[in-house]
Amino acid sequence: MVKYPGQAVPDVTLRPPLWVADIVYFPLETALLASAKAKGGSVLNGGGVAVFQAVEAFRHFTGVAPQADRMLAHFRQLTAG
Repeated sequence: MVKYPGQAVPDVTLRPPLWVADIVYFPLETALLASAKAKGGSVLNGGGVAVFQAVEAFRHFTGVAPQADRMLAHFRQLTAG
């Protein structure tokens, strides 16, 4: 999203107790999520989108059902900072 700065939702609409979710996974913290957090809202980044796309791609190409929970835990470990 570096090529497309900003956010689609104006700051004035962000407030607790709203949840804000973004499907963007690079970067994990988008301007929208940063703004929502700064206003005290709860956020959900696009990491799950990346992982579950990988889960389904793996299943499609190999015919093997991957361990989605293990993949998600590993992704979270890698991106924890």
